[in-house]
Amino acid sequence: MRIASIILFFSFFKVGSGQDAQSIYDEAYRQLNEGVNAAEVIQTLGSCIKMDKSFEEAYLLRAFIFYKLDDYIAAIRDYDSLLVINPHHEEGLKKRALTKIRIEDFEGALQDHNLRLELAPNNASAFFDRAYCHGMLGNNEAAIEDYSMAIKINPYFTSAYTNRGVALLNLFLEENNNRPPTIIEAEYICEDFQKARKLGDHMASKYLQLYCTKY
Repeated sequence: MRIASIILFFSFFKVGSGQDAQSIYDEAYRQLNEGVNAAEVIQTLGSCIKMDKSFEEAYLLRAFIFYKLDDYIAAIRDYDSLLVINPHHEEGLKKRALTKIRIEDFEGALQDHNLRLELAPNNASAFFDRAYCHGMLGNNEAAIEDYSMAIKINPYFTSAYTNRGVALLNLFLEENNNRPPTIIEAEYICEDFQKARKLGDHMASKYLQLYCTKY
């Protein structure tokens, strides 16, 4: 399998103690951009890591390749290694959480988002991501609280309004034996969908049509 493109944030930044390891990493990066077989790129990055076991970017890039190959366990293993080296690596925590979600380990992903928030208590994205995990675990009240925090930090966080509206709707259904809300009962929920639509989230229109006909 070939990977045609690479996210641009993987740079030629030197991490680690040896220039030889850096050169091997640069070769792996070049291979990836030129469409070399993924297995060969993985092997090159393995040589880089063998040369310098603290080379953070090599673990991050190899985990990215494993993720693109749907080998989520291998990707998580590399994120684990990265976070042993640097427990404060926010990108590593976020991407490990994303990978855990792919294997439906929502509790594990939630714990990673907890760590992100310990590092940056005003991280709106981390609140949003943790809220999603709460929702998948059926904890709608916690999801609403985290979406609300994301909105408090970033009042223009469009998706947070839509998702909070969904969480409010799910909580209503949970508390009312799956009975859909009336137009009046849904008014406070519709406010979030209306705000999201005004901010440009077209997905919110679907919920407005279903539950908020006056809008």
